[in-house]
Amino acid sequence: MIKRFLTVSSMLSLLLAMNTNLSQAETLVPIDEYIAKTTHTYTTNADKSEYTINVPHLRVAGDYVYMDNALKSEPIKLPIIQKDGQQYVDLDLATAVLGVTYTVNNGVVTVNAAPIRMEKRTSPEMKGPVSWAFDPFTTTPYSGLMNTSGDNIISPSWFELQDKGLKLNKNINASYVQTYRDQGYRVWPLISNQFDPKFTSTVVNNESKWDAYVQQLAQYAYIYGFDGYNFDFENVSYKDRDALTKFVAYLADTLRTYNIRTSIDVTGYSDSPDWSMVYNRKAFSESVDYVVLMAYDETWASSTKAGPVASYPWVKRHATDMLKEVPANKLVLGIPYYMRIWTVTDGKAKGKTLQIKDTPQYYENYKDQITWNDTLKTHFLEIPVSAAAKTQAEQDSLEKQAAVINEAKEAGDIIGVEVQVLSTNVVSTNASANNITATTSNSTMTDNDTAGNKTTTTTPKKITGSKVVEQIWFEDNNSLGYKLDLVKDLKLAGFAAWRKGFEDANTLDLISKANLGGKHTSTSHTDKDKRKKSTVKEKTKSTKEDIPMVRVVRTHS
Repeated sequence: MIKRFLTVSSMLSLLLAMNTNLSQAETLVPIDEYIAKTTHTYTTNADKSEYTINVPHLRVAGDYVYMDNALKSEPIKLPIIQKDGQQYVDLDLATAVLGVTYTVNNGVVTVNAAPIRMEKRTSPEMKGPVSWAFDPFTTTPYSGLMNTSGDNIISPSWFELQDKGLKLNKNINASYVQTYRDQGYRVWPLISNQFDPKFTSTVVNNESKWDAYVQQLAQYAYIYGFDGYNFDFENVSYKDRDALTKFVAYLADTLRTYNIRTSIDVTGYSDSPDWSMVYNRKAFSESVDYVVLMAYDETWASSTKAGPVASYPWVKRHATDMLKEVPANKLVLGIPYYMRIWTVTDGKAKGKTLQIKDTPQYYENYKDQITWNDTLKTHFLEIPVSAAAKTQAEQDSLEKQAAVINEAKEAGDIIGVEVQVLSTNVVSTNASANNITATTSNSTMTDNDTAGNKTTTTTPKKITGSKVVEQIWFEDNNSLGYKLDLVKDLKLAGFAAWRKGFEDANTLDLISKANLGGKHTSTSHTDKDKRKKSTVKEKTKSTKEDIPMVRVVRTHS
């Protein structure tokens, strides 16, 4: 298809430009021309950089959507596209819900006030398995599809439930939507519940509020060109389980009448009432188009015990168990683009997020200490705090280093050192980021489930006396590759990555080549690793077992 740039001037003349590399149409109406023709009332800020239009209540009847001015209107942020320093409204991205329509005759565009009804927009069938990324901070759009096995979805975090309708994220913009639509993406903004159980209770138990949410969601979808929405409702009181189920069904069922799709995020299974048991996963699967399993945070950020974010046995077990409630063609596997680095002091851990793109320093500086755990399907690293501080120092300025040291001294945090003799396995590696091939494991396993679906933990080698270490269970191309294989092996609806901006070029390359089981025929994760070993010359060291290494470990009181 061909993308048309139809720019309407104040004289309503037509400027036509052709670009065969793009696929969508644009009919750009100058903002003043739109304001002169729309049937909607509006407000604007002092510099006229933003406009809010009041959109009439929508009503579906058969194949048509009616705009009913007799009922309460909803305030909607007008989608403005900046081009060459001018402000435009794209009439092809939006619909007659904007309050205008246009015709083209003999190269002349005519803009008219919209009628009170319009044809219900179409909703093309979804093609799976889907490739999905969550983009909470509206980062720079991808320059191509993530994977060609099926449809690609991007979910910017643009909406939040509030007491009266939706709270809009300041980052919402039409150009972002247009860029992704040009590349063939479906845009499904994320809607959160503020993660506030008391507030959420007031929403799900008050059905009189529900129509306002649906109205705004339908209006934004029709005006901005959204294909669907993602519901991210977390930390909900268990007492509201039935009310939440009914609320989600209302949103999904009503939006479907507008041909707008929906999805909902759910955790894996646990005995936590408000974080897991509150989800009626089977009922959700009967309402929404996709159920997204957030298969990460196996070890929570607030945990005092260190562990992996998403070990393979844990992910596989939860996905397999959820298939008993959610059909495979509706279950999307969430994958993490992050891990945690844990500072463990005398057995008590404190974690902070580590992005995939920030890990190359560890692969380079600790290549001989990183081990592969073939049960967890992850690389593991344990380093003394002194060594970790050295790596951090390479990144930080001298001023920042001095501040950290002074703070530690003032707090009396470091009071001495002790020499520890550790036993380690030296492994052969390829030190490039995300592509380490380790041959031995330095972990002890505890299995709590049946073979193949084990709940496993990695216990670092015990050192007597007070100590501080940092531990990382890595997410990289190897660990992610095994998780992506589950999409194909379990015939799931696709994957969804949290979150865009944490990954690096190696990750995107893995995603693009992954065989998810659809029409895409790229090399599988396992075969790709074998091919890499045969064609890439690796840095090698002779393997030595149980060689004592002397390390200086900073100790605490």
